[in-house]
Amino acid sequence: MDNNSLSIIIPVIVALIAAIPGIIAVVAQRKKDKIEVEATAAEKLVATSANINQSYKDLLDEFKTSADHCRSKLEQMELQIEDQEKLIRELIAENQKLKELVAGTSQVVEELKIGIQLLVDQIEKLGHKPAYKPKGEQ
Repeated sequence: MDNNSLSIIIPVIVALIAAIPGIIAVVAQRKKDKIEVEATAAEKLVATSANINQSYKDLLDEFKTSADHCRSKLEQMELQIEDQEKLIRELIAENQKLKELVAGTSQVVEELKIGIQLLVDQIEKLGHKPAYKPKGEQ
């Protein structure tokens, strides 16, 4: 190699050696920036996860409250249904008693009608005019 070549190569080698710390610094800064970006992204992800978790807890609490309210309302409605079913049974029993009373009364009325007709016929056979005669007979 001649002096000319050496005079070019030596400054290039020195320049390369001098540039190595700068290159290392640039690479290190990029890694640091990348780590910072990733750390920021991780922090945001953690914050978002915490928000989602809190929202989930709030919704779950709302659901539990709503479920408790529905359960309470259902229990009230079941009690009302039981009361209404009891009232219906009582009304059915009372209705049956009234039917029996009407049937008994109808029988008495029929017997009275027959008895009145017999008396009217008896009075007329004796030659008298009855003071009362059923409307269907006049």
